[in-house]
Amino acid sequence: MPEPEDPPIREFADRGTKWLLDLPENLRGVLRLVEADLADHIDFDRAERIDRTFIPEDLSKREADIVYRAPYRNGHGWVWIYVLLEQQTKPDRTMAFRLLCYMVQLWQIQMHEFEREKMPASRRLLSPVVPVVFYTGKRKWALPVSLATMMGRASELGAFVPTWQTLFIDLHRLPSERLLDPGEAVLLALRALQAADLPKEALADALNEAAVRLDALPGETTEALKKALIYLYLLVRHKRVVEEQDELFAVLDEAVEHHRKAREEAKMTGAEVLIRQGREEGRKIGREEGREEGKRQVLLELIRSKYGIVPEAAESRITGLSGEDLDLLSKRILAAQTLADLGL
Repeated sequence: MPEPEDPPIREFADRGTKWLLDLPENLRGVLRLVEADLADHIDFDRAERIDRTFIPEDLSKREADIVYRAPYRNGHGWVWIYVLLEQQTKPDRTMAFRLLCYMVQLWQIQMHEFEREKMPASRRLLSPVVPVVFYTGKRKWALPVSLATMMGRASELGAFVPTWQTLFIDLHRLPSERLLDPGEAVLLALRALQAADLPKEALADALNEAAVRLDALPGETTEALKKALIYLYLLVRHKRVVEEQDELFAVLDEAVEHHRKAREEAKMTGAEVLIRQGREEGRKIGREEGREEGKRQVLLELIRSKYGIVPEAAESRITGLSGEDLDLLSKRILAAQTLADLGL
């Protein structure tokens, strides 16, 4: 088992997926799973990641989410893409209400921008929101994502219930072929996540297949490829016990190296260089991230014991701190009287 000072990330499925989707190219690949035509009409090359702090904290107690704004091709304005990463033990009947709250908040952000820029009323056009629920839980999600499921009403009142389309991805019920065939780096990484809790041999097979297919992707996908390869090492680090990790790391190493040697007479391409870098960085980041997570948990426990509850805004700040900053705060907490004294 991991040492106490080097614990694995408990919510790796959500946090790891969120890390993958920091790259707009990866978001496009995921969106193509459920709505390929829509994804191809959004200009992800100019997509803008929206800072999560724009949305009030009281609307987010459990979920991780990702917000992008991107141009819609052919001059049809902009579109919001809101991805909610969901890893609850059972489906949530309130999902539609939560989505609606976020959608309204995004439109309020846009209305504030109109006011700030003193935009004429004729030009104040709200951008559509494309809500995506990415579900990584194991239980089957049979509930429709609809406000109607939360309302007891007569049939004639149906016209007064807000409705919209939600794109829903149930990772563990996607056929593995849908993740392997398109040749998208992010989908190959998610195929490994599908197998993360299977017996070691089954995960080893999934890792091998993902690594070999990643190495075979064309050179123009190098940034997404490197991120996906690092993700495979992080998955092993955070989802498997310590006793299995070196063996699974070796599976990844061998898969990439074997495929590279098959082309050793050819000149090494930029993609191959990044693959090698990704393999090395994956091992390094997996271990360093584990140490930082341990420091983070210790600091949070110190704050709870001294000040009581940790405000969500403060916990969010702590999540982004480096290991050096975490060490500094752990020392300063001895003299600090309040969270404000710590800069939190």
